[in-house]
Amino acid sequence: MKLLTELLNINTKLIESNGFSLDYVKIIGESDVKIKSIHFDSSKVVKSSLFIANKGVKNDGHNYIMDAISAGASVIVCENLPLDIVPGVTYVQVPENTSSYALG
Repeated sequence: MKLLTELLNINTKLIESNGFSLDYVKIIGESDVKIKSIHFDSSKVVKSSLFIANKGVKNDGHNYIMDAISAGASVIVCENLPLDIVPGVTYVQVPENTSSYALG
């Protein structure tokens, strides 16, 4: 398990030890949140997960943000911030989800 602060570096990149990186615009909420896992699929989210609301060809992950939060996501990565910000959840806004992260 890692803290979000451990994943953030000085160059505005979110980096995880397995090669995940993410440019971000801003963070709303606490940055010392514990992250147990990273998911693109809201149905796989567990407590302390980071959920990436990816805009796909058929589905838009932004439509599943509340499902991810209900399942226990503590951090939401999204291009468009939701209208209702849930207290206790950290939101990481990215400029463009489909090209702002890299899995290496």
